[in-house]
Amino acid sequence: MKKIYFLLCLILCFYINLFADGQGTTVFQTLQLPLSAYDASVANTCISGTSSALSNPSIVPYMENAVILSHAIYLTDTNYTVLGANYNIDKKSAINFSFLYFNYGSMDKTFDDGAGGYIRNGSFDANDKLFSFSYARKPNDKITYGASIKYINQTIDDVSYNGFALHLSGLYFISPNFFTVVGLNNIGPDVSGYSLPADFYFGLSGYLSSVLLFVGQVDNYYNDSISELKLAVEYEPTQVFLCRFGYTIPVKKEFADENELITNLTFGVGLKFSSVSVDYAWIPKGDLGSIHMFSLMYKFNQGKDKQEKE
Repeated sequence: MKKIYFLLCLILCFYINLFADGQGTTVFQTLQLPLSAYDASVANTCISGTSSALSNPSIVPYMENAVILSHAIYLTDTNYTVLGANYNIDKKSAINFSFLYFNYGSMDKTFDDGAGGYIRNGSFDANDKLFSFSYARKPNDKITYGASIKYINQTIDDVSYNGFALHLSGLYFISPNFFTVVGLNNIGPDVSGYSLPADFYFGLSGYLSSVLLFVGQVDNYYNDSISELKLAVEYEPTQVFLCRFGYTIPVKKEFADENELITNLTFGVGLKFSSVSVDYAWIPKGDLGSIHMFSLMYKFNQGKDKQEKE
């Protein structure tokens, strides 16, 4: 039953966002989902980990040649899967590809039987598909810039909507251990006259000590009239095991959430080996339940990558 209500809310919100006036009316909220368990565990920031290359083009040159597979057990029996790949063309440029499939599941079709009841008449499916291609350059050791182009499709039964979005970002090292990132994400043409969930963000990340990484990011979702401050840390007690915590502080929001002390929290752990890394993220969502996300990354041509970077 929760799944039915969730899907009904999804469809209702989509059509309200599509045909309502005023601020805070955007479509394709799938564009805001984290694409890796790492990003999900650090408050859905997109600036600090190599797997963040799936979400942020300026990180692409810092990710090894690798493939990454993520799966999120989302709310009310929905789920999504992400497949991504990164390839370093040379010392100064790299490309990245990612594909996301969000499965909302099936829902019964019904019609009025004329006697105050309903008769089942088959079922319908709903899903989102997101394709992204990124290219980035690193002209020197301090600066990186890149761009991503995205295509998104949302299908609800026999109704389908399509859109394109662009992500521009740049990275600058202000010291050997700290860097800043600035970007403009999900900008593109309107869908039926209504906006994408565009985001202007600025972030700072770096090591406070040899085992403690800090992440801070400010997001302004200006088409939704929402601003957030995201803070996170990653603690690395051993060379293999990592622990992550994140918290989102609403600066400007559309509505109050009495459970936001819990629902704005994120947590995750990771295991890191020479060629393989595994990450897990937990995101509580109050009465709706929790989101669990898993990522597996495999790095290939490690010897060649190391020689080229040296």
